[in-house]
Parts: sequence; structure tokens; C-alpha cells
Amino acid sequence: MTAKNKKTDFLKFFRVSLKHECWQWFGVKHLNGYGRFRFNGKYYLAHRFSWEFYKGEIPEKLDVCHTCDNPSCVNPSHLFLGTHQQNMQDRTQKERQAKGELIGNSKLTEEDIILIKDLYQRYKIPHSKLAKMFQVNKSGISRIINKQMWKHIK
Repeated sequence: MTAKNKKTDFLKFFRVSLKHECWQWFGVKHLNGYGRFRFNGKYYLAHRFSWEFYKGEIPEKLDVCHTCDNPSCVNPSHLFLGTHQQNMQDRTQKERQAKGELIGNSKLTEEDIILIKDLYQRYKIPHSKLAKMFQVNKSGISRIINKQMWKHIK
């Protein structure tokens, strides 16, 4: 297949809207929301392909990042290049990182955290006992009480 066919395959999975709006990918997506498509047996991430298609080559070891924080957006005016570290700093600065229940292996809910803090503050229940009650380790309870984990829960 030709480069033109690759372009056609790519263009059929989103609609161009105004320059300042997201161009939402409606083809196949990864679980994390990033668009992807297959061409000649090879998979492409849609936002990375969009960068290459509209702006040119992506230098080695650079990520294609989103100013809009919408992983399924392929609008080239919403994309910028940065190192992985810069991408993670951008995520943290905008408070987009997974926290609390959104962390895949989290054993506790926000309600649990509120209850743990309340039980500790009101009744001074020891960390070890709270750990047994909630089936987590004592160091986790300590980190919750000392605001090193679940900082977003008051």
C-alpha cells in the first residue's frame, strides 16, 4: 500500500473540527484512551501518527504530548514534543496522574481513607489494628495518617 492509502486509513477515524477543539479519535483505543490503528500489519498510535503526518518526524526518545490532556485527541495544534520526564512533569503539574481508587492495584476506597483517618483521630486506634481491620500493611496506614499517601483526601 502507498503512503496515500495510509493517510486515507488514518483520516477515516476522526473528524476535523475547529482548530482550537479536540479532533476526537473514534477508532480503536487502548485502555488508556489513546487511539490506535493498524496499517499493513503494523500498529500506530494515532496521536503520534498525527504529529508525523502534519508536523514531521518525531526525534528519537521524545514523546508526543497533549496540551488538551485528551489522550484520544489527534489535533496537531494540541500536540507538542517532550521528553518522557517532561511529559510526566506536565501530568503531575496538571494533577492528571492516577491517585486513590484510580490506581489499578488500590485496595482501599476514598470512603475507607476517610474512615481510617476518623478512627485514628477520634479513637487513637493503633496503626497495626487499623491495618488488620482494612487488610493492608501497617506502613500503608502510617503513610495515610502522615499524609504521604491519599493526600487529596482531607
